[in-house]
Amino acid sequence: MKTTIYYTFILIFLISCENYNKDSEREISSTENNNPKTTATETDLFPGIETVQSQHGFTTTYLHLKSATEDNDNLSIIAELDHQQNGKTVNKNLLPTKMILFGNPKMGTPIMQNNRLSALDLPQKMIVWKDENNKVFISYNKPGYIQQRHGLEQKQLFVTMDDALSNLVEKATNH
Repeated sequence: MKTTIYYTFILIFLISCENYNKDSEREISSTENNNPKTTATETDLFPGIETVQSQHGFTTTYLHLKSATEDNDNLSIIAELDHQQNGKTVNKNLLPTKMILFGNPKMGTPIMQNNRLSALDLPQKMIVWKDENNKVFISYNKPGYIQQRHGLEQKQLFVTMDDALSNLVEKATNH
């Protein structure tokens, strides 16, 4: 069962990345902050993904992200996945990578009412991961990407979503 869930999330991630058109205009630009973006990593290939470097180690960053999500009354954690641990079950090595899947039905339901296929990208998810240089990052789908991908016009909803996700990341990476 865990393997099926794992592969389902990987498939959704790959489909999301493949369908993003980096040359088209987006309604929402990425929120500026003082955290450096990743450089020379695989995330540079996927412009629909926001990646922020943490000032903390892997476990601290993950726990801060989880705590910030739990402390937000509008969000509910749906699942947590430890991809590194799942890899060990099939004798594969993976650097630390954990995912938190969380949602806000007040925001997500109207989006899905407008386009049911947006459920492929909702609820939102974030991964905390460590690279080969022991740098720790948080990555997630940009709300503007989700809006564009599904042809949605609910601009204010996506601006609100962008702000909420940026706040979570800020709390997790600069806490």
